[in-house]
Amino acid sequence: ATRAIFLSRQSAQAQYAQQFSESALRHVTAKLQDAQGIPDPAHRFKVMVNLLILVDGMKDPRLVEVTIRAIPHDNSGVRYWAVRAATDPTLWAKLNQNQAAASQLADRIIAACDRVVETSSPEVLNLMADFAGRYDTAAAETLLLHVADQRIKHYANWNAGYELAD
Repeated sequence: ATRAIFLSRQSAQAQYAQQFSESALRHVTAKLQDAQGIPDPAHRFKVMVNLLILVDGMKDPRLVEVTIRAIPHDNSGVRYWAVRAATDPTLWAKLNQNQAAASQLADRIIAACDRVVETSSPEVLNLMADFAGRYDTAAAETLLLHVADQRIKHYANWNAGYELAD
């Protein structure tokens, strides 16, 4: 309910949208940093996931950096929401208005994803593959190959899970 209220306050009016975005970046970044210090792992997980779900719902290009930093997280739920928020097609429709900046961000996301392929869940691998499939670069192709190799390993070990995505 709190996320819905927060997201409903996003303004389409330009003079307020930038302030809202800057404030969201400042506060979400601070709260994600604060969450690292929460001693209870279950509570830390809930805080981090809820913040990343909020970021995903905002579809704000300024918040992509927050998601990139969360991609390597050890918790699969945190990683899922970080990758989902970083690769969201609606967000990328906005980001692609500046092709040079979008290309650099895409490369960084692809690199972050590639570093965690072996420890990612099938759902996260699916998000990674969908994103990499939108780009015709060597790094994107490498990520796709690593995702495919990982899925093949899962099948060979009889623990594929999430077969519908394949």
